[in-house]
Amino acid sequence: MSLATRLAWYQLLVGLVAACVWWGLSGRAAAVAALAGGASSALISFYTALKALGRKRQSPGAMLSDFYRAQAWKYVLAAVVFVAAIKIFGNQFLPFITAYLATLSIYWFSLLWKE
Repeated sequence: MSLATRLAWYQLLVGLVAACVWWGLSGRAAAVAALAGGASSALISFYTALKALGRKRQSPGAMLSDFYRAQAWKYVLAAVVFVAAIKIFGNQFLPFITAYLATLSIYWFSLLWKE
């Protein structure tokens, strides 16, 4: 399993845990928002990894260009997702954003993984 795939799966797992926590704290609507936050983080991260690392055997300049382009698109996608989440979830944006941020912690733990 590639690192990008493993990161996405763990992010989805953290999003699911966050949804369960929010379900217990505030009910079904908060859980759905948290699940959407975790899923959107995982999908954006997976898309970015595929775009940044997807091509094989390329020059360092092309790799750097792909990385910067993928990061730029990641920010655009995140902004679009946040605006949509505010419109869709309204007063349930806190569960959405906390789950989104919780899934980002997987990046820190991934530094400890052995390939």
